[in-house]
Amino acid sequence: MNCMRDKRIIFGAFLAFALLFSNTVLAKKNVEESFVLWKDTKYHRFFIDKNVDFSKYKKMAVLPLDYSSMIVSPKTKKKMERNWSNFKQEGMPDVVTFFDSEFEDVFDDSDAFSLTKTSGDDVLIVQYKAIEISPKAFIDNALGTVGMEALNRVASVQYQVAIYDARTKAVVAMIEDDFLVSIQVESERVLNNRANHRRAWKTSLHKLAKSFNKNMIRLQEKSK
Repeated sequence: MNCMRDKRIIFGAFLAFALLFSNTVLAKKNVEESFVLWKDTKYHRFFIDKNVDFSKYKKMAVLPLDYSSMIVSPKTKKKMERNWSNFKQEGMPDVVTFFDSEFEDVFDDSDAFSLTKTSGDDVLIVQYKAIEISPKAFIDNALGTVGMEALNRVASVQYQVAIYDARTKAVVAMIEDDFLVSIQVESERVLNNRANHRRAWKTSLHKLAKSFNKNMIRLQEKSK
């Protein structure tokens, strides 16, 4: 019984987030009952509308990464928290640019989906929302390409994704997960500097886009 209650609480939080981006009221009377937790995925949680035929979708309109409500994790140590205090204003605009370019790169090579800026019966609207960032390395804004400290992990980011039918604006799927911003290169000592921070974000966002494409293809095939 507690498990079902927890699922309703989690789903309710997801749906509240999703409806923030929807311009219409969902037509279904029992929205919660139509969603199930899809387990054929490595995402922490992936809710899908069991009544939707995902095989009909061939295109995606991926909106810019929304970080308006993102916070630094309250578990972050004070010194690190102060170091990252301006990242939302000064660093996240670059992250949004990287996000857009890496998703374009991945979906240019996708066999199942293409990106679009127009609506249609075969189009999904995808909204990523950054919820919380947990810094793992110090940012030194004075350093351009020179740094002595080794860099492994930059940060981890908790996020949610709301996926809509482009025609009806109805929510058809929701995701909650996190990703690690890092560089892992064999036989190379990666230094903690601005250039490698940017490199880590690009590499990690590319992996994020590839994982999303892979999961959506699996969901598409499941519906056939």
